[in-house]
Amino acid sequence: MTTQIKKLLIVDDDSDHITLIKRVLGPHKTYIIDTAFNINQALIMINTFKPDIILADFRLPDGDARKIVTEYSTEIPVIIMTSYGNEALAVEMIKSGALDYVVKTQENLSNMTWFIERSFREWDNIEERKKAEEALRKKNEQLSKVNKKMLHVVEELKISREKAVESDRLKSAFLANMSHEIRTPMNGILGFANLLSENGISEEERISYVEVINECGNQLLVILNDLIDIAKIEANQLTIDVKPVKINDLLNDLHLLFSKKVTTETVLTCKPALENNSDTIITDQVRLKQVLSNLISNAAKFTINGSITFGYTVKGNMLEFFVKDTGIGIPSEQKEMIFQRFMQADASTTRNYGGTGLGLAISKALVELLGGTIWFESTPGKGSCFYFTLPCYYTGIKQTS
Repeated sequence: MTTQIKKLLIVDDDSDHITLIKRVLGPHKTYIIDTAFNINQALIMINTFKPDIILADFRLPDGDARKIVTEYSTEIPVIIMTSYGNEALAVEMIKSGALDYVVKTQENLSNMTWFIERSFREWDNIEERKKAEEALRKKNEQLSKVNKKMLHVVEELKISREKAVESDRLKSAFLANMSHEIRTPMNGILGFANLLSENGISEEERISYVEVINECGNQLLVILNDLIDIAKIEANQLTIDVKPVKINDLLNDLHLLFSKKVTTETVLTCKPALENNSDTIITDQVRLKQVLSNLISNAAKFTINGSITFGYTVKGNMLEFFVKDTGIGIPSEQKEMIFQRFMQADASTTRNYGGTGLGLAISKALVELLGGTIWFESTPGKGSCFYFTLPCYYTGIKQTS
């Protein structure tokens, strides 16, 4: 096996010591030796000769070997030589990075080959240890990344499971509520239809029973329409039919409709921004009316006495609609769920006020299909204000800044 030739740099201002070391190493023919007599020469030789190991006398004419150890001991093995044994200095040099500290006795100089070969073995061990530590560090980093990914996956699975459980709970609650919501008008329809078939009822009673049946039928129709709409939304099959719409006429129709539905203690006000009733916008009249009806209906449901105001303002190239009430408001901890399907602000809401819990979810989907956004502000006990915007594709409306 061929022995690898090593480059050795001897840094010493004592030529006799250099000669002795060369004589000791000469027979081995495994070293290419170069020399430097001071620190400055040594620094130049390190960069040009590029030694594999350095033998450096500690005290030199222009300084000591600390500079060599400090700057190069991490790249090249360094052995410090000195004529005077000094335990504190030996400890300092070893801690600074020198591989060995040799006192220049006749015996040590004669055994310099052994010191050099021992230093190379130690250096190889250090290098192997560094490689092993680096490989271990990289492996730990990889394991840490995998662990983080696993924790992330576990967390996502946990969240997904919680959502699935919550979704299942909500849908179960929704189905139970729907059963109640459908049975209530159905019982009214069937009950008063049976009463109509009895003998001896007066014309006034007959008219009253028919009115109840019609009202229950309309309630049932609203529920069925909500179910159809939410099914279309889930299947991405809800379509929009845009046409010119006289915006003020639409609001006036809603005001007339809901004036009959709010309590006598509630004041309903309509505030359109435009005075010209002929002004039109391009949108889906049926869906816009549906959104406003949902919001006004909710406001009326939760405002026993006080006021409800609805209308719109023109903001740039958008119309901003609003429905404001002085009702019970929405608690802050329940605001996140208000537009979720099958949800109401409080599970008891359906029992106290009725409703499918789909109105706001449908309204949000419709507004987004119409190119707008919906949001709300609310203070518990003081009321709520729902806003939504629509692009102002219009005729006869002047843009405002």
